Amino acid sequence: MKKVIGGKIYNTKTEKVIARWQKLYDLQMDYLIKNEPFFIATYMVVTNPVTGRPISLCTWTKNCPALLPQTDIVHFTVVSDAIANATPHTDFEKLTPSDRTVMMLAVTSWQRVMDVVGYRMERTDYDPPRYRVITFPNNEEILEMGGFIVT
Repeated sequence: MKKVIGGKIYNTKTEKVIARWQKLYDLQMDYLIKNEPFFIATYMVVTNPVTGRPISLCTWTKNCPALLPQTDIVHFTVVSDAIANATPHTDFEKLTPSDRTVMMLAVTSWQRVMDVVGYRMERTDYDPPRYRVITFPNNEEILEMGGFIVT
């Protein structure tokens, strides 16, 4: 059975569940932006290149305290100082290529994240679920989650 959510057609139960979660997180985002001092990580949906099915993901960025949504996959990234210190008025076109650097250190499942660095995550009372993160995983933890270290 097909179901239309937000103008998109979803055929499977998994697709419908992910679409519903995305809508809930999008609605929650408006409230959090106005009421939380932390970066509000986005609940994103992408197509798994192997299965062709949708999966949810978020990004945990070094030196960026945030509220992470609970997703299928977590990307661990490091950004340049220019990006980390950007404001809504930053003209990104004027930044040099090295100033626009974003490095992905690891990509892993939510369960693996909880197993290795769950102690760094504080579950909030928000619904849908969000986790407050202040500190970033250390090198050993990144390696344990299948990532690599940039020196």
